[in-house]
Amino acid sequence: MEKSLTKRVSRDNVKQIKLLFSDVLGNEKSLTISTSKVDDLVNNKIWVDASDVEGLLHICEDEMYLVPQVDSYKIVKDIDGNTNAYITCDVFSSDGKKYETAKSVLTNSAISDARKIGYNEMSEDELVSFLFTNVSLNTLARRAYL
Repeated sequence: MEKSLTKRVSRDNVKQIKLLFSDVLGNEKSLTISTSKVDDLVNNKIWVDASDVEGLLHICEDEMYLVPQVDSYKIVKDIDGNTNAYITCDVFSSDGKKYETAKSVLTNSAISDARKIGYNEMSEDELVSFLFTNVSLNTLARRAYL
């Protein structure tokens, strides 16, 4: 995992990496790191203060670390033409356990329960970015209300 992600970041000439993770309520949080920290990322050395994450303030005052989901790696060009990467991460507690109320854990549990009673799911996580160029905001707003 380490070498493949490090190679991809280097090959794609990535300038910054945005790490995406969810709080207890399912709100997306992010942390941006420089590419010089990619080795720290793959070696589980990127930590977040749990007290700063919604829903954890009164439950946990410890630090948690981010583990990248390498297959979620996406590259996006910014307005200046720089290449940035987005990577979804799982949140782990300092004792090495995946945080049990993280959105991905709850989602997987709900999907598993639904399958047991005969339901099937069809979904996928997808990074969606929109870049509007040469569009008048007034024109865009008028179209939205038609």
